[in-house]
Amino acid sequence: MEANPDAPPESRGGRLSLDVEHLAQNNTSPDKWKVTLRIAVDDEEERTPPYSVELRLTGFFRYTGQLDSQGDAEVAQLVLVNGGSVIFSAAREHIWLATSRGPWGSFSLPTLDIRDLVVDIPSGDQGNGMSSSAGSEA
Repeated sequence: MEANPDAPPESRGGRLSLDVEHLAQNNTSPDKWKVTLRIAVDDEEERTPPYSVELRLTGFFRYTGQLDSQGDAEVAQLVLVNGGSVIFSAAREHIWLATSRGPWGSFSLPTLDIRDLVVDIPSGDQGNGMSSSAGSEA
């Protein structure tokens, strides 16, 4: 994360990208999962964000429901939506806190509903369970 010296002080634009880099179930404990997100804010046509942002965050989650009652793809989707929401929320807070001491003041990522971004998840170890770009303005 760094301040963009070319950004006008009133700039709040930019393109938000949200990618799932890793979604995996533990081989020895099927109730345990790992989710890694990549979050970036980049230049957009005619809109320069006040800060360039690229973060990779990993969370470890435990699924406490009945593993036998739901298919692997359904459990993976639940873990991705809920775990991804927790990770994205932590990223929003981290970015706001870090930029609040920067030259352009605090910068907030938008709130979003991760369920709107999740695409079908094939069975097995996953990557890219979300669209490659949220298409939202940061």
